[in-house]
Amino acid sequence: MPLGLDGNSDPIQTTERDAVLCAGADRVCAHDQDRVVVWTDGRSAAGKSTFADELAGTLRERGRIVLRF
Repeated sequence: MPLGLDGNSDPIQTTERDAVLCAGADRVCAHDQDRVVVWTDGRSAAGKSTFADELAGTLRERGRIVLRF
């Protein structure tokens, strides 16, 4: 899995961060479609890549097939 732009392979874990990842994964898993596209947007160096990597991991843990671009 690619690292975030900051190269941090082990971001700080907090209950708030876990809650956001779980909420995002819940929303994706709530869709019955074969494919769901998730777009992460924001300012440079805001943590978009790191968040997308972590969300992809959370979805994989739930048994979803994930393509991360």
